[in-house]
Amino acid sequence: MKKKIISVLLALTMIISAGGLFASAYNQDILNGITANYDKALSLAGRSSFYGNCNLATAYQLLAAGIYKDGLDFSGSGIDCLTYFDDAEKTSGGYNVNLFEGADCLYDLIEQEGNEIYNVIYSLGTGGSSGSLHILYIAAIIDGYVYFTDSFSTYYNGTSYSEGQGTVLSVDGFVNAYRRMNGNPYCCVYFSGGNTASSDSSSQDEYSTGDYKTTASMLNLREEASINSTSLGLIPMDTVVTVTEVKNDWGKTSYENIPGWINLKYASLLSVNQASENDLKISFVSANRQTVKPGEAITWSAMAAGGNSTKYQYSFTVYRYGTVITISDLSESGIFTFTPEDEGIYTVFVYAVDGDNNIANAYSDEIYCIDADSFIMGDVNGDGKVTSADARITLRVSAGIEDESAVIFVSADVNEDGKITSADARFILRKAAGIENF
Repeated sequence: MKKKIISVLLALTMIISAGGLFASAYNQDILNGITANYDKALSLAGRSSFYGNCNLATAYQLLAAGIYKDGLDFSGSGIDCLTYFDDAEKTSGGYNVNLFEGADCLYDLIEQEGNEIYNVIYSLGTGGSSGSLHILYIAAIIDGYVYFTDSFSTYYNGTSYSEGQGTVLSVDGFVNAYRRMNGNPYCCVYFSGGNTASSDSSSQDEYSTGDYKTTASMLNLREEASINSTSLGLIPMDTVVTVTEVKNDWGKTSYENIPGWINLKYASLLSVNQASENDLKISFVSANRQTVKPGEAITWSAMAAGGNSTKYQYSFTVYRYGTVITISDLSESGIFTFTPEDEGIYTVFVYAVDGDNNIANAYSDEIYCIDADSFIMGDVNGDGKVTSADARITLRVSAGIEDESAVIFVSADVNEDGKITSADARFILRKAAGIENF
């Protein structure tokens, strides 16, 4: 069942130093994804903090993002970065290495690549108030703003940011802030493209229609084939989409039934099959539960249709706030079980392959992982007590008249069977009348 992302779970406030604007003016999903990727980097490194080790923080964030698949032995910062990447051409994750040198390197990168860039490391020399070398990972530069995080707590215009917290500043605000702290940059390194199954589409002068896998952490789906066009939403990394029309570096596609255009520099060509109404597709994905507690398993079942055979293999990718948590191997069962350990919203993307290796468009589903002990069972409206009003809301949700939220679901599913039914409403009504206890 496709569920809405509930604002109560996504509401994260952050004041941005550039111009004193609120982060809600920017893309919160990217900021969430940056923080999640940093947490994954810490886990891969077996550390609770990278404080004082900006080189390790940068290397492990690149590893967590899939830019490097087998580790990164770079252990320096500042001018060492310039030396290390000077002769590099490609990463073990299949990304092209593009080096820009000098104090204006970030501006040079933007001038060459435009207003939508992903996956950059920024290296600074001695100088500024800290008098130290430094290096950090930039997840995205979009429409004049830099989305990044740092390996130590930072402070911009009266607002503090903790280690690993997703942060956004204007390009000028970012460059000037780090120039004050660390002096002029030595270089920045831009990792373009990504893994390609059949050809390196990132190095192509011309693109073809077919199935593509996105390689940016969160790729904009835009209304028109232009970086200046309105963003219609974000597509997570490793999502398979079908491109039906190509215009320069842009491909026309759709995501979650929303048509738009993606920048093909951040997608890898998987096949050149022309899209049609008879193409292979995922017909449905269902979950045995809608909400789980940390440590509680959820199982998805998927079914494919179409293509050139009736035998399919399935793969499931689970994201938490835009960061890949796990990827399943191809399996004919179409069934996947996953146990989240942390609270949050998890999204599963499923794709299928038929006998001729055609790939179906990805199909997504979301679940909530919430510690139910922090809520009162039966208190659906959140007023601190269980009344007949809670039973009425539960009955309306079970009948499909009222939409559910994560909080409502955890409180309303009193028999904990993973569904909201009239039985739950009856239990709550009996609880409100003092007849039942749970």
